Amino acid sequence: EKIFYRLRATAIDWHNQKHLIDEPLKLLKILAENFAHVDALKKVADKDIKILEEEKAALPTPIFVASEKTLRKILETVHNKTYAKQGFERENLKFYNEFNEFYSGKIFHCLNTKGYKQEESEILHYCAAIIYNEIGISLTYTPRIDFAANFFKVAFEYAKKSNDRDYLKKIEENLNICRQALSRRQNSGGCMIFVVAAVTAVLLNFI
Repeated sequence: EKIFYRLRATAIDWHNQKHLIDEPLKLLKILAENFAHVDALKKVADKDIKILEEEKAALPTPIFVASEKTLRKILETVHNKTYAKQGFERENLKFYNEFNEFYSGKIFHCLNTKGYKQEESEILHYCAAIIYNEIGISLTYTPRIDFAANFFKVAFEYAKKSNDRDYLKKIEENLNICRQALSRRQNSGGCMIFVVAAVTAVLLNFI
């Protein structure tokens, strides 16, 4: 019995002082197996094991932590290199090309990596939806409303997988505005100046 509690204390110290989970879990499972014939000790070990397993299940997976960090860095880059205002057509289109070359593939990789919990996958898709939506908004301040519409389409699909209905509705509104603008462009024979002005004026209500 003394050996049991001495080793149990070691497992607890590993967890409380060194913030470990796998190692104390392994030790406690060994204790539960080797002291299975002593009902009282087996119950103590099983209770400890249950607590640590529940704590482990609540932790984010390592792959999620890495992917979330990647997406947040990309979002920070979007904030630094895009402008939701007039006079930055060149900068917004330059970043559009940069994004397609360097960042879109990283986002695809993050979202399609296996091993996430359901809620982790939803968080990552929400981050991706924000990225594409914000770039789409910046593109409405350029003549390329078609580029903006394409980004809103991608953002819409990602928002669906995030299960955030409010954000999904917001992106859908942005997409519909772009579609209406593209229709007006066709009807006006390609006069983009007034179309861009109309789109950005409406989208300001959704930023």
